[in-house]
Amino acid sequence: MKLTREQVLELAKLAYERGEKPNLSGRDLSDLGLFQARLPEADLSQSDMRQVVLTRADLNGADLSKSDLTEANLTQASLRGANLRRAHLEVANLNHADLRGADLSGARYNEYTEWSVDFDPAEAGAVKRL
Repeated sequence: MKLTREQVLELAKLAYERGEKPNLSGRDLSDLGLFQARLPEADLSQSDMRQVVLTRADLNGADLSKSDLTEANLTQASLRGANLRRAHLEVANLNHADLRGADLSGARYNEYTEWSVDFDPAEAGAVKRL
């Protein structure tokens, strides 16, 4: 079942109020506008996040492992310490994203994926698809 922006933010709010990390693992979040969303430490693993807009979002420490972020917009998102292992980042925009301490082991990207000029995805463990 595809979630709406309002549902995602409400689920996150309720989890944080209970002192828990939001669990959105395996959910369909594709095409959502989550501009400036605050989802630190959220479990977004194995989620369908194709074409999601997460510009300026707080995803510090979030688990995005095995998520499909194809064509996602993560411009200026904060992903410090995030788990992006084996995520799909083809055609994603990560310009000016803060990826300090993020784990990109096995994450897949292509020639159309946009990175900040000072970031080397291969050095961070990401694999370029031909």
